[in-house]
Amino acid sequence: MRIEHVSLFEGFRQSDMMIYLDCNDDLIMDRWRKEQELTNGSESENDFRLKLNIHVQTSEPVIDYFTKKGKIRFVQAECSITEV
Repeated sequence: MRIEHVSLFEGFRQSDMMIYLDCNDDLIMDRWRKEQELTNGSESENDFRLKLNIHVQTSEPVIDYFTKKGKIRFVQAECSITEV
């Protein structure tokens, strides 16, 4: 979600809480590589890194917005699925 979409989202549906899955970039890249192996993916690592960087840049203002409103819960996503 981009910051300019937040007001549209909140106008459509008032949210009580946002969940942010917190995971470092290295682990995200490792998980992406495994997915590429399993699915015979053809996306280049540089393309994926670019997408990841864009995601981080556009998400930060949204995270800040919901943090200031006290409407965000950070979940550590670096552990196993069952632990998350």
